[in-house]
Amino acid sequence: MDSIANLQESLPNANLVSAEKDLLNNFKAAALSITTLYKSSLKTSKRSYSAGYEACLTDVLHFIQAGVSVDVDNGGGMTIGRIMDWVEGRLDAL
Repeated sequence: MDSIANLQESLPNANLVSAEKDLLNNFKAAALSITTLYKSSLKTSKRSYSAGYEACLTDVLHFIQAGVSVDVDNGGGMTIGRIMDWVEGRLDAL
């Protein structure tokens, strides 16, 4: 009879089971939030990279277009060396 009386005390309390379910639900919600934040940051990072790359290519294109319209006969034309110097200067500025 003693073991039957102790059985009730050894079984999980209904409040304990409810608390464990609440804890599990809170953990799942937190994990979902972290996953959502991670995915969102990846998208933002990709958009930022693309915007920066586009700005870079636009700068190079404008530099080349400006150099093409310079008078070539007076030595002011666009050369690969001049483009490389300009790009290196821009990289050093970063």
